[in-house]
Amino acid sequence: MIAAALALSACSNSAGEAPVGVGKVRAGERGTIAELKTMGEVCGDKPITVAHIDGAQNSWRRVAHAELLHEAAMCPAITKVTYHNAQGDPAKMISEINAAVAKGVDVIVTLPDAGDALLPTLRRAMQRGVAVVPWAAGQLGGTPGVDYVDAPTFDGIAMGRAWAEWMVKRLDGKGNIVFLGGTPGNPASLTEAEGIKQVLADHPGMTLLGGGPIDTNWDQAQAQRVMSGLLTKHPKIDGVIADSGLVSAGAIRAFVNAGRPLVPWAAGDINELACLYKEHKPKNQNFELGTISSYTWIIRLALRKGVAAAHSKPNNEPSVIEVPFTEDSTAGDDMMPKCDPGLPPDATLSAQLPSDKLAQLFTGGG
Repeated sequence: MIAAALALSACSNSAGEAPVGVGKVRAGERGTIAELKTMGEVCGDKPITVAHIDGAQNSWRRVAHAELLHEAAMCPAITKVTYHNAQGDPAKMISEINAAVAKGVDVIVTLPDAGDALLPTLRRAMQRGVAVVPWAAGQLGGTPGVDYVDAPTFDGIAMGRAWAEWMVKRLDGKGNIVFLGGTPGNPASLTEAEGIKQVLADHPGMTLLGGGPIDTNWDQAQAQRVMSGLLTKHPKIDGVIADSGLVSAGAIRAFVNAGRPLVPWAAGDINELACLYKEHKPKNQNFELGTISSYTWIIRLALRKGVAAAHSKPNNEPSVIEVPFTEDSTAGDDMMPKCDPGLPPDATLSAQLPSDKLAQLFTGGG
């Protein structure tokens, strides 16, 4: 457990008391980035503590945690933020949530990798008076106000559709593609796959190899191994969609090591992916890159909804956010992939963090 000491004191809930203000949170509605608000609109005076309970850890999640800390610093009432990593173990995640509740935390923000299996645990935490906010889970089941305050996330179906539509254009409606997802059965990748399949259903010349999503555990080394296996199995792969820029970097190396030409690629943004595009594009004319924001900033929305509930303040921000394309090598100068050699490869350039904080995050200085 990593403690982020934003101040010195802590505050407990009363067991059995539902979090106040839950009914004032606009839950489950779709919207855009333009509709998002600021922490100052929901931060009250009562001292509160926050636990960030993560299902696993990688560079994307490190950026997300940094975004949460940056947002928390804008609310003086937040006296402490703790970080808990379940290390990919659903049972450990349940244990971490229960432990946070027992310690009297006021707000829990969590990325529920195990999906609906975590709902009973989240519901019990809510019944104990904790404002629980799962985030970035795609189509999570349960009921806002009962199982959790709200579940801020990206519009996974719209994201999958956007990637697939971009890919259909690049391939003129004909080709074999793969979709690289994350952990087995995670609701985010499954939701994105649904959007991809909706588009491909209208294009019979397109084939989704393996049915998708193909699991990588959002691990770069594993993604490289998985992609190597796919290249051995399938002599013709015409395009790749991956819901992680980190995963994409590993998969691209598999193409290069196999001596296979790079193909149109749609993914989430990350600095390394843009740099790989610039490195390999000159010798791979069919290699185009379209990325959607990696949405680490949605954790800020999750925190605001939890703080609003804990402080009995209204929050009318939408919870299902349409995430835009940030790069498209086929769309002109303003959208060209942005490789920043001054930042680490793992940096998520669409993060809402100052560039110095983003750099410090990967060099041990932040």
